[in-house]
Amino acid sequence: MNSGKKIVRFINLPDELKPLLSVPTPLLLKSLENTVAILQARGEDVVDWDNKNRRICQFRMIGGKAYFLAEKREGK
Repeated sequence: MNSGKKIVRFINLPDELKPLLSVPTPLLLKSLENTVAILQARGEDVVDWDNKNRRICQFRMIGGKAYFLAEKREGK
């Protein structure tokens, strides 16, 4: 159980990625959204792991938390 402490992942973050720790979260989310758009332009859907008939389309900060928004995949 989580005892109120924030879970820290990627403790062994490669040195070349450490500068990204200073990038604001909204900018990182926009970067993710742009990456998804590029993948979609290449014909690749980024799908929801738990619900494969939904594809990721947006990332947003809502109430200080990061969320992804997904839409139903057409023809799937």
